[in-house]
Amino acid sequence: MKKKKRWFLKAELLVLFCIVILWIVDLRTDCVPRAAAGALRQVVKVAPNCGYAHELLSDTYTILGRHDDAFEASAQADFIACKRAVHLDPNDAEAYFNLGNAYYDSNDFEQAIESYEAAIRLDPKNMDAYGGLSACYWETGPFTKAVETWKRALEVDPDYNLAHLDLAFNYANLGRYEEAIAKWKYLIELEPDIAVLYVFLGRTYYTAGRYTEAVTAYKRALTLNPKHEQAHYELGKVYLQMDDEDLALKEYEILKGLDKELADNLFNLIGKWSPIW
Repeated sequence: MKKKKRWFLKAELLVLFCIVILWIVDLRTDCVPRAAAGALRQVVKVAPNCGYAHELLSDTYTILGRHDDAFEASAQADFIACKRAVHLDPNDAEAYFNLGNAYYDSNDFEQAIESYEAAIRLDPKNMDAYGGLSACYWETGPFTKAVETWKRALEVDPDYNLAHLDLAFNYANLGRYEEAIAKWKYLIELEPDIAVLYVFLGRTYYTAGRYTEAVTAYKRALTLNPKHEQAHYELGKVYLQMDDEDLALKEYEILKGLDKELADNLFNLIGKWSPIW
């Protein structure tokens, strides 16, 4: 009896798929997309692990202009494909990494962490898996685990610069400014001509209250790129902290020709800083 029911279910699904495929082929007539979406919703309700049905549903939603629904259906199709890949080969590190990404995109960080850890166990050199794992901990906490994750990665590959870069941001966000500054300097030593690295260094000095060193860092960034809007803006903020309104106004005048929104923001800060006349 059970076999008969299963056969009937499969036959029913096949019929539905055939009908839907015929509809999809003729979607340009605009007569059937809503009906196709309704039929496909029934298919995925009966067979939620049928990735192809989710893909077709995503395509149909796209035609209907329901882009959020299309994205959700597409993500579900990818998720099913990732789970199937892990099931087919439990020793495939890349499959676990992709599954981790699918869980991460659906905000299921606990499952994402398990998947990324599995990928790392199978392939300790999978640096992308460390990145995903660190991102999960930054979402869920404790934030120190995000740091520990990148340190694990650097034990495997000390020259993986993305780990050094992310650690610099993590240290700064955690208020561990000396460690962040050391990382920025390390990266600058490797790439001394990248202006934005000096901006990040200046920002860390600024947050740590080391304004003179922040000015030096921002000026170095502007030597490399005189039109770096963010460097001018943040340098103006440092000058305000140093009670030098004239220099802050000079940065504002430069910014007016580069980025009006940032210039206006800096001008508002200067206005708040100035005494009431």
